[in-house]
Amino acid sequence: MVRSSTRQGERDFRWRLQIVHHYQKASKLAHSQTICKATRKCDSSGVKRMNFESVVKKRRMCREYLDRDVPQEKVNRVLDLASRYPSAGHTEPQELIVVRDRRVKEDLARAALEQMFVAQAPLVIVVVSDVRRSARRYGERGVRFFSITDGAFVAMLVLLAVVDEGLGACFVGSFYDEEVQEVLDLPPDVRPIGIIPIGYCAEGPRKLSRRSRQQIIHRDRYGVR
Repeated sequence: MVRSSTRQGERDFRWRLQIVHHYQKASKLAHSQTICKATRKCDSSGVKRMNFESVVKKRRMCREYLDRDVPQEKVNRVLDLASRYPSAGHTEPQELIVVRDRRVKEDLARAALEQMFVAQAPLVIVVVSDVRRSARRYGERGVRFFSITDGAFVAMLVLLAVVDEGLGACFVGSFYDEEVQEVLDLPPDVRPIGIIPIGYCAEGPRKLSRRSRQQIIHRDRYGVR
């Protein structure tokens, strides 16, 4: 009788302990998510996001990806930030094509000079510019210059937003324009600017040398340091 009571007491104690641990864990997560909502520095799971300096310093080109899908909520956040792009004269020629279809990714990879890592990424975002919007305000300059620089603004925002989501990406600018247009059914006046494969990076960071600030910064005139 005494032994039975002792066992029952031990079971009750373990059960209460499990409940305490459960509530402690739930309370910690709720507190973390409350801070996240207030500071906007975390995702929905309570994982901390990076500050801007960390995002910029961690950005690198990634050409190998894990066989792991990218959640749509992450994609949505990347697209939300990318849509905050600047453009010359607020002409907004930039548009984004999100590609998950395997066959389309393979066709894009072949159009990009057989860079098949593009097809291996679970997700590809193609930045395009509608040159008609640039031309209406800036004529030939808009077509040949602003439509490209405006597209580059979007591409950089995508690359930075991807890092903030714990993902890797690469900007691919070597491709046959006409082939990419055919793959994506682009109208003649919509030109591809860049192909950006995105996924969980499977390769480690590489140490690449960079030119020093003294080499790239000039004062008032070129050549004056």
